[in-house]
Amino acid sequence: MIPDWKLERYRLNELSAEETARIDAVLKTDESLRARVQALEVDDAATRTKYPHLTRTKLREGVTTPVRSPWLMPALALAAALLGGVVTLQLTRTDVDDVRFKGDGPTLHLFRLAGAEPERLDDGAKVKPHDVVQVAFELSGAKHVVIVSVDGLKHATLHWPRDGKTEAPVGFNKLPESFELDDAPGFERFFLVTSEAPLAVGEILIAAEAAARSAPLALPKSATSRSFLLDKVTP
Repeated sequence: MIPDWKLERYRLNELSAEETARIDAVLKTDESLRARVQALEVDDAATRTKYPHLTRTKLREGVTTPVRSPWLMPALALAAALLGGVVTLQLTRTDVDDVRFKGDGPTLHLFRLAGAEPERLDDGAKVKPHDVVQVAFELSGAKHVVIVSVDGLKHATLHWPRDGKTEAPVGFNKLPESFELDDAPGFERFFLVTSEAPLAVGEILIAAEAAARSAPLALPKSATSRSFLLDKVTP
């Protein structure tokens, strides 16, 4: 059976010529496969309508954990936004395990994945294109969470939630994916937004674009936020 993630990459012309030809041949005779492709197209349109500020990026070749790119997530099953398109981040892998932090309220932490052990970064750390980073956090009992980032071009990306529902899973303390920074200049600023009440994802994305590198994030009084800046050094 051809998995959904491969059908999505087929639709985006991101497969090899051999794989594309194989799926072309199956589609000619398999009505159920054609229906699945059509369903992905419907989901794609619904996602663009619900999250107009998100754009799609091509998944990195060789990714070990295939997932649906954001444009192709159903409106009620949006990937951590993953992978988020314009924000210069692409899915790779997860290496930070059993993360535990202590602090006064929710905290946000980033790691660079290089060498044998993850490197914990300081707020304002300098990073380079193609560095791989992992987002971790402590929610301190917060019931709802949204994680977004904004780049130097003021493009915001949603990293969590996956399905539009902001309620935090039990034991949630890191994003399930890590990300590779691309060549976009300037910075990457991450926001962890928490609340006791459900959060409006679209409003937070717009607020992140407005906040950009240094401004505070405009939020409802019931919500709190933490931010983490990566200063990108490009050649």
